[in-house]
Amino acid sequence: MKKLSDREVANMIKSTAKRPQERLQSINKMAQALNLNKNSMMKALEFTIADQPLNIDGRILPAPKLTMSEELVPFQGVWDARAKQFYNPAPLNSWVVVNYEPYRISRDLLQNFLDSMIKMGRERGMAIAYPHYISASRDANPEKEFLEFKSKYPDLQLILVVLPEFGDVYSRVKIVGDKEIEVVTQCIKSSSVKSRQFMQIIGNVLLKINAKVGGTNFIISRASSPVVFTKPVMIMGADVNHPQAGDKVTPSVAAVVASMDRFASKYAVEVRHQMHRTEMIQDMKDMTKNLLKAFYSATKNKPERIVMYRDGVGESQFTEVLSFELKAMRAACTELQKDYTPAITFIVVQKRHHTRLFCNERDGVGKSKNVPPGTTVDRHITSPNERDFYMCSHQGIQGTSRPSHYYVLWDDSDLTMDQLQNLTYAMCHLYSRCTRSVSIPTPAYYSHLAAFRGKVYINDICHSDTTSQLSGEVAISDSILAKACRIAKEDKISNKAFYV
Repeated sequence: MKKLSDREVANMIKSTAKRPQERLQSINKMAQALNLNKNSMMKALEFTIADQPLNIDGRILPAPKLTMSEELVPFQGVWDARAKQFYNPAPLNSWVVVNYEPYRISRDLLQNFLDSMIKMGRERGMAIAYPHYISASRDANPEKEFLEFKSKYPDLQLILVVLPEFGDVYSRVKIVGDKEIEVVTQCIKSSSVKSRQFMQIIGNVLLKINAKVGGTNFIISRASSPVVFTKPVMIMGADVNHPQAGDKVTPSVAAVVASMDRFASKYAVEVRHQMHRTEMIQDMKDMTKNLLKAFYSATKNKPERIVMYRDGVGESQFTEVLSFELKAMRAACTELQKDYTPAITFIVVQKRHHTRLFCNERDGVGKSKNVPPGTTVDRHITSPNERDFYMCSHQGIQGTSRPSHYYVLWDDSDLTMDQLQNLTYAMCHLYSRCTRSVSIPTPAYYSHLAAFRGKVYINDICHSDTTSQLSGEVAISDSILAKACRIAKEDKISNKAFYV
């Protein structure tokens, strides 16, 4: 068995996706067909199952106001940025373009794409110069070309790459760009350059480029600013990427990100490899310490509060994550300064569950008629002993939306549930890659992307023909893996959004 291709995954999702009402009908029919209440074992346990779903009350949180060149309010989780400039447009003075599909993408076609991108970028407020160089090569060799670009243009900010349809060029581009020359890269499929909707594609590409070269696309407006923003606060996200089932070779990759400004819009990142399928982040103390130092360098303040959104932790691991990771975060603070004890809020984000929310009235939004963005439930289906809530922060486009489940494992900031929920919903509106709210808070999303990028760095090493294995374990030294995977404060790229 092997991993499904991107096209196969897309087809599978499309074929299994059902609109909310269709899915609800299917669930009801299945429950009635099973007729579990007549099962002898169920009767012996005096256990019954309702034949209809539970009716509960929820609430819809108001969308936070955002600021670009002007203030705007998202509607149903979406906002229009076409006639607006970025909040902080970054200049792009030094960049090159590499076309690895010269037979499919002619120079004239590529030039038209670039001219349109430069024009739109300037409309968004970015001062974009024309690229130093546009190369066309059928035989992709980023290992040689990128080093030459960096040598010729020492202040190089960006390498834009038109990818071939097949091959491993993407991973090679990212490894050389991120790790060897520390210059952000932006990859574009050849089909996107030829697309009739390429203006929309350019708009999305510019969102990524502006974030990658140090700009800020949008922020939470002062009027909607969460209460925790009144004092210096560092918002963190953490995730661990594990190898796929059956892979006994590849180590897990942990990533931790943290906000570096008062708007929680810019982030620094730390990436490490660790033992195969280990969920607890082994270097959490050093990673947190580096991020605290970076925060102080960027803001000249020590955070008085830290809010962590931790992705990927199951309920059985809650005690362990507090005793290991929260303890490590505390140790990072006191090692920097003995009496430094900022308030810490530790929230686990879960997406892998089977709870679905359906509209009881005809108030679903979008073509799929899912619950509206901001729908929040914190009673009836939540724990009587824990502080937890469900939130659907995004507009479902296809199928039935899956709400995120949040567990507040620790909070010595004494924040109310309303304040935590509003903070969480606001953080779902800062994802720089699109002009829509996303399903989990931005720092959790960024840590997921950064951990996946770390996997790209080490994948070839772990699965090369020369890799020796003993009893199914990798015989690769930690120093080799660390050199390939590690991103830390001393790396120039650590404070750039290279992973978006």
